[in-house]
Amino acid sequence: MGWTTFEGRIVRSSGSAVRFQGHYWEGALWFPRSQTIIEDDEDGVVLKVNDWLAKKRDLLEFTHYGAAECEAMDQV
Repeated sequence: MGWTTFEGRIVRSSGSAVRFQGHYWEGALWFPRSQTIIEDDEDGVVLKVNDWLAKKRDLLEFTHYGAAECEAMDQV
């Protein structure tokens, strides 16, 4: 199992999920804690997402996503 890595910040957090906004994103997405690894970074956090989930949402590293794209991906 591989991981797709994103840098950004945690916008909101619950017991089972985190709402994360990547540096290149205009919106935030919910991610289940069970499918992520969160590491502190000097500029925020590094979020590692299981590859299957990143592929399901068509998320790529170092890619800009507008607010509408983020909203659509958050529904998947």
